[in-house]
Amino acid sequence: MQGPWEAYPYQVGMMDCMSNDDIQEVTLLKSARVGYTKMILACMGYMAHHKKRNQAVWQPVDEDATSWCKTELDTFIRDCKALQDIFPWWNSRSKYNTFQQKTFLTSILHIRGGR
Repeated sequence: MQGPWEAYPYQVGMMDCMSNDDIQEVTLLKSARVGYTKMILACMGYMAHHKKRNQAVWQPVDEDATSWCKTELDTFIRDCKALQDIFPWWNSRSKYNTFQQKTFLTSILHIRGGR
């Protein structure tokens, strides 16, 4: 889905837990199609933009990591002006913008597969 995203009320509490420094681990028992990927992306954007933290995300295999980067992460950055401000390479070929790593002005996001 293209364009702005607004969290459903049930997602807000989960994202509050993900971004709370006093909570070290968040475990969710969830069904399919509850917007979990969008919540993770929103939390990652918050951590990069506001908390300026390095992050890592893992997918089951390397091909999944590349696919996730193309379909989810790159479109998230494209649609989020605040992230474009700290990621000036978002729409260009650069050593700072690869499928394995996004280097923001404030932090780094590593994207890895399980291999």
